[in-house]
Amino acid sequence: MRLSRAQQIDLAMAIPIAALGVLEALVREHTERWLVAAAVNGVAVALRRRQPLGALAAVVVVQSLAHDQTYDTDPLSPFLAELILMFTVAYELRLKPALIGYGIGLAYVIVDFSSGRIQEIAQAGAQSGFYLLAWGGGRALRGHEERRAAAERHVVRVELEREEQARVAVVEERARIARELHDAVAHSVSVMVLQAGGVRRLLGSDPAREREREALAGVEETGRQAVHELHRMLGILRKADPGAELAPSPSLRRVEELVTQVRGAGLDTSLTIAGEPVELAPGLDMSAYRIVQEALTNALRYAPGSTVGVTVTYGGKEVQLEVRDDGARVNGTPPTRGSGHGIVGMRERAELFGGELEAGPAPGGGWLVRARLST
Repeated sequence: MRLSRAQQIDLAMAIPIAALGVLEALVREHTERWLVAAAVNGVAVALRRRQPLGALAAVVVVQSLAHDQTYDTDPLSPFLAELILMFTVAYELRLKPALIGYGIGLAYVIVDFSSGRIQEIAQAGAQSGFYLLAWGGGRALRGHEERRAAAERHVVRVELEREEQARVAVVEERARIARELHDAVAHSVSVMVLQAGGVRRLLGSDPAREREREALAGVEETGRQAVHELHRMLGILRKADPGAELAPSPSLRRVEELVTQVRGAGLDTSLTIAGEPVELAPGLDMSAYRIVQEALTNALRYAPGSTVGVTVTYGGKEVQLEVRDDGARVNGTPPTRGSGHGIVGMRERAELFGGELEAGPAPGGGWLVRARLST
């Protein structure tokens, strides 16, 4: 059986103490009883973590029985065992049983002093003082490890809370995206229904076109049902955000207004639009606007006083968004960054449309958010 590290340490202390006790027994009268005491000392130290109080009491009792009053000096090995066990009692046990352990040591000193084996009060005080040092060291180490464990639990708790906040932020952002997409999808389906109805009416009453009219009527009816369900779901989603219906529809066409608002809040912000603006799908248009909005909000919150550049690039089959701040602050101190919930939301929006988003320190300083969305 492989010994644990703690057991190896205990044996590394127990064996020398037992060996020293044997050597001391060989030069004393009543060798047999001191050999027994040496064995008890070694076993007590080896098993000190299992029964700290019992081990200390056993050493004290056996040493008291083994003592002969004709020998002038106390053996060293029992005293070392007592110090180790006093430390163990203080470290392993709660305060009340630990105090009982120290009381056992004091009682041992008092008995020795009363019996005359310890004849000077200074010797009794010194022995009690060594016990107190060992006991105090054990309590100090226990307190340090308890504080460290509490700090580790606090870190774990904070991390769990942060993960929960991130999860809630993702859920809330997805609900917000869903509300916006329902707006866009409901509008598109409504247009589809109107177009199908228009085509059906253009077909007239020609009997040869009856099948086509029936198919278009089916499209209209299915579309109306879909619009009804979308509006019903949209009503449920908007209960969590009553003000959502009052806000203008987000769109990259309104990004200049957004930049103006941020500039009015004290952030030196510029806007560059590259390429020929194209009409984007409503959901994509909303998400692009929200990404720019969140990036500017983060810059305003975490890097106030910085200079921010917003670039919207239209080209090919994608639109690229870039928001970069220089990292400066009014008081000259470096900016701080938040929990990352906003970045999670922006990334969700980008991935929803087959795009990607990068956010992190910019080359040369500051912070960069770059997104590519497929059109």
